[in-house]
Parts: sequence; C-alpha cells; structure tokens
Amino acid sequence: MKSATGVDISKNKTVLWKLRESIERARHELNTKDVVEIKVTAENKEYKYPMTKAKLEELIEKLMARAAETCERALKDSGLEKNAIEEVILIGDMTDSNKVYEIIKKIFGKTPRQVPSQENIVSFGAAIEGGILSGIVKEKLALDVTPHTLSAEITNFQNHLLIPRNSVIPAQKDIVICL
Repeated sequence: MKSATGVDISKNKTVLWKLRESIERARHELNTKDVVEIKVTAENKEYKYPMTKAKLEELIEKLMARAAETCERALKDSGLEKNAIEEVILIGDMTDSNKVYEIIKKIFGKTPRQVPSQENIVSFGAAIEGGILSGIVKEKLALDVTPHTLSAEITNFQNHLLIPRNSVIPAQKDIVICL
C-alpha cells in the first residue's frame, strides 16, 4: 500500500485489522466471482484495490504447493494407497478455496467433503477420541503423532534427534550428554 499510495499503515493496528477483514472477505468472494475490490480507509481516505481470482492464485501458489506436498507426504507416511482413503474432509479457513478443493481432488482421486460447520466435525472427532480413551468405542484406533522431528541443539549448532516425525505422542526419550 505504501508504494501505491505513499501511506504507511504498518503501525496502525486498526487499519491493518480492517485491511485483513477486507482481504478475507475478498478471498471468499473470489470463489464465485472473477474480480472483487479490497477496500481500506486510512488517513480519512478510502483506497480500493481490484483483486482477480488469477492474482490470488498467483499469490498463494507456493502455499498451495506446500499443502499438496504435506498431503502427499501424509499419504506416503501412512503406508496407505489413495484408494484406501474413504473420505477427505476439509476443515479450516482456506479450505473453501476452489484451488484447495482441486488440489485435494487431484491428490486423493475423490471429491473432498466441505463441512458447513467446522466446530461440529471437530466435536465429532473429539467425541470419537473420548469414546476410544474411555473404552466405549473399541473398533477404532486414533493416535496422536508429532508432525515434526524434535531435536535439541547440543553444541556448535549440532542437533541431536530426540523424537522422529510421526512418533506417537506422548513420547519420551532419555539421553545423556557429556560435554
């Protein structure tokens, strides 16, 4: 915005918050429209910026590639073939994006389900987990795993692997370090 208008809003939290809201609204609208306007008022003047679906997709291209890599890695790590996955449920803010929908459909070979109420699906998962932990649900198994490798820096920027990625948690590792 500063380069386009000369107005620096980086320290004005209210304007930044309103700009973020306008961008979120525009992102949602771009699912059904080709062009929308992002509007923000700063220093008693309203600024308008056109945003196209193509420009948005260009801006999020790297993020979408990372998301695709994550899905493919999760599928590989699970040891399952994509035809063994019964259903893919999209939860989260960006999952209403047509681009996310297309990527998931391409990776898993099936139409993902978009949940109108994300809270309900999270509650459903929590209820299943509670049933498993209490012993009421016996035919399902749910394991929590760490998505990242956890390590500790010992000395001279050398890391010692403690818990590998995809380890069931809670996990524990005891090591003795002699310096």
